[in-house]
Amino acid sequence: MSFLRHLSEQSAFDTLEQAMPWLEHIDGVGLDSSELGHPPEKFARVFARCRELGLRVTAHAGEEGPPDYVWQALDLLKVQRIDHGNRSLEDAALIERLRNEQIPLTVCPLSNLKLCVVTKMSQHPILKFLDAGLLVTINSDDPAYFGGYVMDNFHALLESVPITTDQIVQLMRNSFTGSWLSDTEKQACLQRLDAALLTF
Repeated sequence: MSFLRHLSEQSAFDTLEQAMPWLEHIDGVGLDSSELGHPPEKFARVFARCRELGLRVTAHAGEEGPPDYVWQALDLLKVQRIDHGNRSLEDAALIERLRNEQIPLTVCPLSNLKLCVVTKMSQHPILKFLDAGLLVTINSDDPAYFGGYVMDNFHALLESVPITTDQIVQLMRNSFTGSWLSDTEKQACLQRLDAALLTF
């Protein structure tokens, strides 16, 4: 479930209240919609309440917004994952923290292109993320609007970026490692991935 950041803090609290009867079916909450002018700090109190309720938390940060939004998401919202995070590359200290803490980044190449975060896919920073040792993953972002599901995002990179087979495999592994599955489920998925790779 996500809160729309262009709406008010009260709107987020209202959404959470409406969701209360179904919390057992909700894995976590996020923060999305237009970043600029709507920093994470605007929703610090509602995210604190979500954490009290035992919900996992994530937030769109650093796609269109500045690196400071990523810092705010980490320090004020205390998120367990950053959705996008492209502009983190502008802040060396932030990159160091993301690497040291292995905070997952859910990068969405087709969305980045559609929103002009990159002007062409060949400029996508996925290789910089990998070279920096970040726990980066490839994802879809509203496929009907941005143009494709997860495999389409992988294909877009393969067609435009000099990415290696080993890097593709690392991105797949990262997707499980950075997920909200249990440790047992993660290990099972990674074993299945390793088994599948043996057939190639």
